[in-house]
Amino acid sequence: MTDRRNEAHRAGAPVRRILRVAQPADAGRAAEALRQVPGVIEVGMAPAAGGLRVTYDAAVLDFEALMRALEQAGVPLRRRRFDRIKAAWYGYLDHNARSNAASTGGACCGDPKDIYASRR
Repeated sequence: MTDRRNEAHRAGAPVRRILRVAQPADAGRAAEALRQVPGVIEVGMAPAAGGLRVTYDAAVLDFEALMRALEQAGVPLRRRRFDRIKAAWYGYLDHNARSNAASTGGACCGDPKDIYASRR
C-alpha cells in the first residue's frame, strides 16, 4: 500500500528511508501519522524490514522531524545500537542534502584560478 501525497511534487532533495518501528504491528498507525507531515512525498509498508518505506523532501524535512512526528503519534522507532547509528547517519545525510538543495553554485573548487589568484 503506497500513498503518493502529491505526484506533481518536485522535491528539492528527495530521499528514501526505511523506518523500523519498535512494534511492527504499529506500522499502519505510523504510516497514517507520517502522511500528515508536510514534506513527506510517499509512505509505503516495508514488512520485510518491520516498518515503513518513507520518501520525503530533505530540503523541507529532516529525519529528526520524522522521529518526533512518530513519537507524538505514540509510535516510537526501534532504538537498538545499529538503529541509533543509522539515525545519526540519516541526520548527517539530510543536512548535506538540504545544504546542496539550497546551494546556488557548483563546487567550491570549480575554478582553481579563483583560489590561487590572491597568491600573486
